Amino acid sequence: MAFHRRCSSCSFLSFFVGAALLCGAILVATAQGEDPPNSQYGISTPLLADHFGGNPGFYHGVASGDPLPTSIILWTRYTPRSADDAIELELRVAAVDDASVPNNDLLNPERNPNMRSERIWVSNLTDFTAKVDLKGLEPGSRYVFAFLGPKGLTTSPVGQTRTAPGPNAPVSELRYAVFSCATYTEGYFHSYDVASTIKDIDLYVHVGDFIYEYARSSSYASDSAEREEMLRPQWETVTVEDYRHRYALYAEDEAVQNLRRRAPLFAVWDDHEIGDNAYGKGTDPSQAGANNHQETCPVVWWSATVEQMDDAQCEFDEGSVVDRFNAAARAYMDWMPVRSCPGSMGVVNSEIGSLTRVMQWGNL
Repeated sequence: MAFHRRCSSCSFLSFFVGAALLCGAILVATAQGEDPPNSQYGISTPLLADHFGGNPGFYHGVASGDPLPTSIILWTRYTPRSADDAIELELRVAAVDDASVPNNDLLNPERNPNMRSERIWVSNLTDFTAKVDLKGLEPGSRYVFAFLGPKGLTTSPVGQTRTAPGPNAPVSELRYAVFSCATYTEGYFHSYDVASTIKDIDLYVHVGDFIYEYARSSSYASDSAEREEMLRPQWETVTVEDYRHRYALYAEDEAVQNLRRRAPLFAVWDDHEIGDNAYGKGTDPSQAGANNHQETCPVVWWSATVEQMDDAQCEFDEGSVVDRFNAAARAYMDWMPVRSCPGSMGVVNSEIGSLTRVMQWGNL
């Protein structure tokens, strides 16, 4: 089974940032402890517990993705008190052999001697996200999982996931939901909620534009005044912390959390994970750009009208396109439950300007 995402106007998929997304590598990364470039608006720190009343914990749910026959990516984000913290989490995973057994019992080592447990450290290096490529699983099997905070004082929601069937396993059907183009300021993600209730869903597919990078001042998709007020950051995402905060905002949405904890994700990116109509050719930065990336902005937010900023597609100087593209790639790899390397982000074919990810699901 192959999912093809054709991008005639977003050919950035075929150049150097594509490689960064393929392997989770960052060509130009902000040094730890330094403000990111172009941080005129002041976002240079991760989202911390004071945003949620001061208590550290799991505010962004859990997720899983990239199912293979014997492995799966499991994800969460722990929100700490300080950006300098290094936090040890516990991951608990259990096979669902009997659907009548409560999930809490499956994930209780005193009740389930077959429960697996692993320890993971998270820090500001990955925006306090934990992403575990759990191996040694059974093909075509369902699992539940959860993360525990330090000393077990906080617990994430319980996630449900599954592995892919073996390469030649007989499979009569694949039950999945497909999504794209999720604009936060357009309204609420009701379709995610509906899909999370599908009985025996195997996985969900997102074919790109999981987030949008636009500022609140943009006239694009501004139908929900309430969601515009909630947008974080309020300006266009440019730095790595900007992108991370935008992913965090999406992950705080109840419908997003409902779907992400319900089934594994199979994802491919499009342009808005970086910028509208992002493009590039080969490995030459001079051949890269985006429709709404302005290295030097002709207006400034403190003196321009909304209409002027909308026309200019910027509110401040956005600096190096290479810095921005790699910031976006870094945040994507932090926040999406996708496998980093080797090669799981698909095959980039610059001749046809398309991105193809191939997923094998039994003998389908």
